[in-house]
Amino acid sequence: EGLAAYVSALHGCDYCQCEHAALAAAFGFPAGLLAQLLQDVDTAEVSEGLRAALVYARKLTLSPTRLGPDDVAALFAAGHDERALYFVVFVTAVFTMSNRIVHGLGLATPSPAGLHEAVERLYRQGYAGTV
Repeated sequence: EGLAAYVSALHGCDYCQCEHAALAAAFGFPAGLLAQLLQDVDTAEVSEGLRAALVYARKLTLSPTRLGPDDVAALFAAGHDERALYFVVFVTAVFTMSNRIVHGLGLATPSPAGLHEAVERLYRQGYAGTV
């Protein structure tokens, strides 16, 4: 959820950023961490593994044609494996698509009540309940 909120923030998608940041917080993502990550992922107070995943996601989001073998090697050097690479790429791609859908449809950021309802549903049921 933190990765979803981060990617959505990089895209400027307030709708997804708000919802997924709130859901990440429900799962224990520290308050203010997303702001730190957006300010400077290199100095944010996170593990090296998470930092490497976020750096990879940022590059995939902002300059995907510049990704190369060195970026994969850096992710692996931080302790990740091919499964983690797939996860980072998949979550980044899904939220890139979701952000474009939200922007294309002109969806407004949910009201506090709507946000609370969505977060509660996702927290309890996961994404299977959204199908």
